[in-house]
Amino acid sequence: CVVVITLDMSAPADVLETLSFWLYEVRRQVSAAGAGAPKSGSRQAEVWAGHSDAAQVHPIGVPLVVLAHKWDLFEEEFGSPKYAKIATKALRHFAHSNGASLLCSKHKDKQIMTALRNLLYHHVFGTAAVRTVQVDTSKPLLTPAGTDSFAEIGKPPIVEGVSGGADQRWTAAYEATFPPKQGKRDAQDLAAAVASEQCPH
Repeated sequence: CVVVITLDMSAPADVLETLSFWLYEVRRQVSAAGAGAPKSGSRQAEVWAGHSDAAQVHPIGVPLVVLAHKWDLFEEEFGSPKYAKIATKALRHFAHSNGASLLCSKHKDKQIMTALRNLLYHHVFGTAAVRTVQVDTSKPLLTPAGTDSFAEIGKPPIVEGVSGGADQRWTAAYEATFPPKQGKRDAQDLAAAVASEQCPH
């Protein structure tokens, strides 16, 4: 079993919410199926054996690929390096912390499609692991599971009024850079208010 979560980078305001939703759902389904954490001796377990972040990474239990698609459209609309830096580092953080591979793809880019195919072949058929790593923010990213690190990703930018762990701070930094559309933000605020009223105290 291999899970691929595909994100639409032409609408970056929705990306983290989509990723968070599917990470939760996949983890819930894998847990319900009894797979849980990677078993000792499995290829997934071997990836993280001896990794400097092993204690902080929580693999879902099955090979997971996060595919940030339509990267070419993202670049067209958000050409400034500051946008690419926030987007790529936030995606790297959440992919790495969940033990996933991350790949940014463009339409009709044969090199990227070959990397994706090799990544999937490795997980499905046990072919050689993909060793290529690309973290230059001016190009589409490729970070196979186990090749990234929190030290390489770096700390999230400071967002006024936001504290907590790295997940919360990366989310805040991302949403400050790519704010949800106002209508969607209003709906989220309303849903949060309703949930708060229904929550027993």
